[in-house]
Amino acid sequence: MEVEVKLRLKSAEDHQRAASAVFGGCPHLNKFFQENVFFDGANQELSSQRVVLRVRFYNVNEKCVVTVKGKAVLQNGIGKASEIEEEVDPILGRSFVDNPQLMLDSDIGVLRDTLR
Repeated sequence: MEVEVKLRLKSAEDHQRAASAVFGGCPHLNKFFQENVFFDGANQELSSQRVVLRVRFYNVNEKCVVTVKGKAVLQNGIGKASEIEEEVDPILGRSFVDNPQLMLDSDIGVLRDTLR
């Protein structure tokens, strides 16, 4: 299970205090440069259903992950949403950015199982 917490911080000092509270003074072990590319149909077929399709690249082309996030459901101020990820070859991920139709034609499980 993954739990994601999002905080709106007003300053670098707020960030430092939050990081200290969460990580207890331990340094961040990994830092990544992320590039996120989001997709939707011409008629907003995904966003109208509050679904997100993202291709994320780490450190340019070191790693690539395709993610489908489902509609969030709020309960008691806490949002819960399904999130399915699949790591793909970064070259394949770049081909999806260049030609999104390739994504629909691919046999990637996260797309096959959630979007079709």
